[in-house]
Amino acid sequence: MIASESILEADMSNLVFITGHRFGTSFLRGLIEEIDNNKLSLNLSLLMVLHPSASSSVVGYSDSLQIFGDRFQNAKYFSSAKSDQFLADITNVDYNYGFCVGLSQLIPNEIVTSNIFSRRDERLFLQRGWIGAHPTLLPEGRGRAPIPWTILKRKMTTGLTTFCLSAGADDGPILHQSKFTIDQHTTSTNLFATFEQHHCEHGRTVANLINDSILQAHPQDHSIATNWEQRRPSDSFISTGLNCMEVEVMIRSLQHPYPLPFIVFRDFVAHVIGVERVEDNSISQGHYFALGPDRVQVGFADGGLLLRLEKSLPVHISMGANLP
Repeated sequence: MIASESILEADMSNLVFITGHRFGTSFLRGLIEEIDNNKLSLNLSLLMVLHPSASSSVVGYSDSLQIFGDRFQNAKYFSSAKSDQFLADITNVDYNYGFCVGLSQLIPNEIVTSNIFSRRDERLFLQRGWIGAHPTLLPEGRGRAPIPWTILKRKMTTGLTTFCLSAGADDGPILHQSKFTIDQHTTSTNLFATFEQHHCEHGRTVANLINDSILQAHPQDHSIATNWEQRRPSDSFISTGLNCMEVEVMIRSLQHPYPLPFIVFRDFVAHVIGVERVEDNSISQGHYFALGPDRVQVGFADGGLLLRLEKSLPVHISMGANLP
């Protein structure tokens, strides 16, 4: 929807924030710090946080209500974004901008399709509506598991995109982007930490853009969009049919806070926390030899790798044999 001139003159100040993730906490921290430091005329109306009972199903859960709840006029937990109560809690608030950051649940279309835009000198601005953040350079990498996929696809450049939420997945107009480079040693652990920093910086930037009424929206080029699929637990299995490079990349892509990759030694499931190249590459594919309680050399399609395990191998399988 395009705003009229009367809407352009409205006082845009009331904010709603929805999260349940460390990225949301970081974004909100930056936003609040900017409000405090620059005395911005933004009012924190409502904070909605995914209930801690759901924390086990969320990679990177954070209880922002315990951290920032006292900064909002109203703060509460929710269990499902699909519930009638969730929708009522939001629609009962007089707000100008809503944020949904780090939440894997989709919020109702009735909310995200209410965005109002204005045009000034042929440029498009978000005048009222909903804002999200996605850890890729949209339109590349729409969808789930963007951090593991960034490493698995061996990207050397990535970044954070703050954008307008819409009825589609990660396809709304872009409000702000920041880019950075990564290398062949980057793990999901340090990439996750870098994205936390960028979320905080975006919170600061967007706070000022809203305060100054210059939140310009740039439509995405859908013709170059890519969609990354959801990953499943079985995708974390390290098969000896992979080559060494594929194994190294998989292990780097699935470190804390993500579920660790795993390999099976007979009846023992071993989670892998690190990998090293070895000089002796003579071990046969599908064979393994323990070099210590939590270090084991494994033969893959084109050579051997030394895997560092989260826990020690049981004595009865630590001598070395064929993998199942």
